[in-house]
Amino acid sequence: MLKKIERIKEQFWCQECKHYFLTYLRKNMSGSFTVECPSCKHHHFRAIVNGVVTETRVRQDHKDILIGLKATLSTTPILRA
Repeated sequence: MLKKIERIKEQFWCQECKHYFLTYLRKNMSGSFTVECPSCKHHHFRAIVNGVVTETRVRQDHKDILIGLKATLSTTPILRA
């Protein structure tokens, strides 16, 4: 039987194109990742711990690129804090 991995919605703000977007993270994800804006392809470098984006900004490109969901692009916040 396959084990279901819990996913977490994470909201990002892209200062390059002024859009919010969502991406899904797996709860077991940890490390440094590149999150790509689905609108302008700008790269956001983030540290993720147990599926949660931390305040830590990472200053290098990573081979693991997470692409935001284009259908979620918005000029206003999507998720409430």
